Amino acid sequence: MYEPKNIPIRNNSRRKVEIDRQGFDEFGGVREGRRRISVRKILLGILVILLLVGAVGAGAFYYKMQINAYEPSQVARATISEGEKSYGITDHRIGGREYLVFYGKGAGHTVHRGLIFYPGAAVDYRAYAPLLDDLRETFSVIVVPKMPMNFALFGQNYAKGVQEEFKGMDEWYMAGHSMGGYCAANYVAAHEKDYKGLILLASYTTKDLKQSGLRVLSICGDRDGVISQSRLLASKKNLPSDAVVVTMKRANHAQFGSYGQQSGDDKATITEKEQQEKTVAIIQQFLDQKTEK
Repeated sequence: MYEPKNIPIRNNSRRKVEIDRQGFDEFGGVREGRRRISVRKILLGILVILLLVGAVGAGAFYYKMQINAYEPSQVARATISEGEKSYGITDHRIGGREYLVFYGKGAGHTVHRGLIFYPGAAVDYRAYAPLLDDLRETFSVIVVPKMPMNFALFGQNYAKGVQEEFKGMDEWYMAGHSMGGYCAANYVAAHEKDYKGLILLASYTTKDLKQSGLRVLSICGDRDGVISQSRLLASKKNLPSDAVVVTMKRANHAQFGSYGQQSGDDKATITEKEQQEKTVAIIQQFLDQKTEK
């Protein structure tokens, strides 16, 4: 039998090594010339991406709520200016926080009521001055906190300390517009015994208030393009059976305040002044109803 001669063994050895290397690659080995990427570097990269996304999101939120917030109209600014001259409206500080205070007109109130009002999200708290100025006929004192970054969710507990600061009230109510109403409801639900009632403007509550003993008034416009109608409808089950729910004809979301047209809102077919005058009349009628808590 013929056997080939002079075949270098080292060639066979090199081939075997190459075959073994190929097999190693097939089972997850690292090919020669490639660098291993560590798990630590992957996690670090993911962390950097998350931080960048978070920073961009926080920046956008700050811009929307603080820098690009809805400013009070000239009417609102004039209302505050005139009120300051007569000492009916003034800035006040409680525990280092800023508040705008509206004192009641005259001493003819048979029942002295206090009101704490939470502004809507991305709305300067001074924008509600015209509405609240008209309510001075009804309330002995109205207190509006300046919310952190114009976002009531960050200042949900800013009602704390207000009652101690303004003593002598027979009863206290909480109120709020939009997100402010949602947060006011959250606060009053945890302090039911301290309040007579709750007033929601273009807002709703997710808290169960059916057995709270609170008097509740809810006012929304039929041309409100901002509030979620499905959530508003679903929230009605959380209200007491005697809650007063009013849908104001031709009214929208923004005109409860005085800060101009709001993004996404429908256009009201009544003026801002008319909408606010109707709101004041509804609130006065609601308060005049004699109901024992």
